[in-house]
Parts: sequence; structure tokens; C-alpha cells
Amino acid sequence: MWRLVIFAGLWSLASAAAGELESVSVEQAGRGYKIEAVMQVRAKPETVMAILIDHKALADISDMLVRVHASPGTTGVMRRRLNFHACLLSFCLPFQITDVVRHSGPNRIHSNIIPEQSDFSDGITRWTVEAAGKMQSRIHFYAEMQPDFWVPPLIGPALIKAKLTTEIRASIATIERMAGMRP
Repeated sequence: MWRLVIFAGLWSLASAAAGELESVSVEQAGRGYKIEAVMQVRAKPETVMAILIDHKALADISDMLVRVHASPGTTGVMRRRLNFHACLLSFCLPFQITDVVRHSGPNRIHSNIIPEQSDFSDGITRWTVEAAGKMQSRIHFYAEMQPDFWVPPLIGPALIKAKLTTEIRASIATIERMAGMRP
């Protein structure tokens, strides 16, 4: 279960200080989960997008991400392998996600998990970044993920949402700091 929580937390970035987490929802859908988050970040949309598609920047966004390997494909397409080491209380778990990422326009990113090379049997993410005022961006994140591991059905969504909310708030400060260092 924590693999899903940590993965979702890493891919959903939001604000702790200047930014704002507007909403987070986690719903069980069969054996998988639907996750949605909306957040604001104090940075221009093009800067936020540059950070989100920069595979080298991902390791700085989360302490749980221990290794990122990216292989560029055709224009706007990249294959990534993400290795995580996530801990909750005294329970720690390494896991891997391999996905194909498509930068589909100036403000959209889509990814599809490659099940044979991941600890998820299926999964997609969609990111949309839009202007939300001067020097502000609103990020819409949507994911459908089916873990290859058991998640307690009655408490799983609540635990995932709580962990995701914490991760979002911690990650957004890093995104805003990184945005401030870019030209």
C-alpha cells in the first residue's frame, strides 16, 4: 500500500507556504485507485512545466526517490525508471516504477506505467498546468493506479489520502524553491 501512497505523493506536488493545496481525493476503483489533486504554486506555468519534465529535478523533489533513469525517445516522449525507498513509521519499502511520459502540449503531461517493469499492474497520470494569476500556476493532477500489492480496502483510501496530503505539502516548497532558481 505504501508504494502507491509514496508514488502518488511524489507525482502530486503542491504548496506548503506560498502555494495552496486546494483539494485531494482518493477513491477505490476495483483493485485500483483514482487520485485527484488540485494545487497552486507560486511560479509561472512554463517554469513549473520545465521542472515537471526535467527528470534530473525529480530526485530533488522527494527524498524517497533514490534514482531516476530516463531514456529520451521521439520528440516529447521519454521512458523513465524511478526507484523509490519509502518509509512510514518503522516500515520501509523499496519499489520501482517504469513509465512512458508524453509532453503533450505546452501545459500537459501524460504517463503510462509499464506493468512488466513496475510494482503496479496498471497506471496512468495526467498533469495540466495553467496560469492562476500573475506568477501563479494551478496544477491539476489525475492518476489511476492499480498496485501489485495488497492495500486494506476499508482504510486504504483514507491512509493514502493522508500520506498524499503530507507529501504534497512537503514537495511544493521544493518546486517553488527550484522555480526561483530558474531564469
